[in-house]
Amino acid sequence: MTRDEALSIISEIARAYPKQPRDADFIKLMASRLVLCGLPAVTVARRAVDWIDTRPWWPAISDLIYPETSVQSTKLLPSPKALPASLGIAKFRQTLKGPENHEPTTK
Repeated sequence: MTRDEALSIISEIARAYPKQPRDADFIKLMASRLVLCGLPAVTVARRAVDWIDTRPWWPAISDLIYPETSVQSTKLLPSPKALPASLGIAKFRQTLKGPENHEPTTK
């Protein structure tokens, strides 16, 4: 991905969240990390569109590079209002451990 492609993707994100402006240093950092990640621009652009379609806040850099990690730890959790804090924390820790009989896979 080129710097211009990264900036184009970031511009699209910025247009989607006009009430959440980011400063120039943040934009430069995000662009440089996206260029260095080695992913094709079309992949990151698709992830950005998916993010915009499903979330009301800016993505972190890792959300675009490793989207599976941004959802993995939270998608199975109930709303914070649905549980007392201690039970919510226990559920979060259990989610991080994964299924009890899960065999690790190698990539």
